[in-house]
Amino acid sequence: MLQTLNRKAKRSLTKDEFEQFLMVQRLRHGDVRDEDIRKMASGGVAHYDNPDKFPNGIEVKLNYAEISQRKREDFREEYWQWVEEHKDDVFHLDREENASSLVCLVEDERYREVDGEKVRIPRWKFDLFADLLVKNEEGEFVSPWDIPDSTEDFVSAEELTKQLEDSEEKFSE
Repeated sequence: MLQTLNRKAKRSLTKDEFEQFLMVQRLRHGDVRDEDIRKMASGGVAHYDNPDKFPNGIEVKLNYAEISQRKREDFREEYWQWVEEHKDDVFHLDREENASSLVCLVEDERYREVDGEKVRIPRWKFDLFADLLVKNEEGEFVSPWDIPDSTEDFVSAEELTKQLEDSEEKFSE
């Protein structure tokens, strides 16, 4: 499994990255562990995704149901206005040469006048897995989590637990 992940990532994953992958897989399979929750709460989890699976230019929509549940005071009012105006629009993904799941939208072109000149302001950043819906093969917009890479990526929680225990034994030697 680690070799498959390294091949997909196009580099060798670190121990922490592999453990984070296993943690996410366990959570997706309903295997919630206190130590995983503590890692997530401490902010020690990097967010990785597969740029080959979700390349530049794919069609996406805002996950308005998810975004609208957030505290308004955590974001600028300009952001909320933009989200409200574009909650039903279809966009195209732009990774801006970034391999993480923080992405932009091609159509996000906003300008502000500065000293009499029209200046393009930075685009909003969205987390692909939390903020956006991706168009699937049936033409529906769904969570990126609902689009599998392939059947080899899905293993049982028991198998993940065994693999984690095996990896911990190897790293502790």
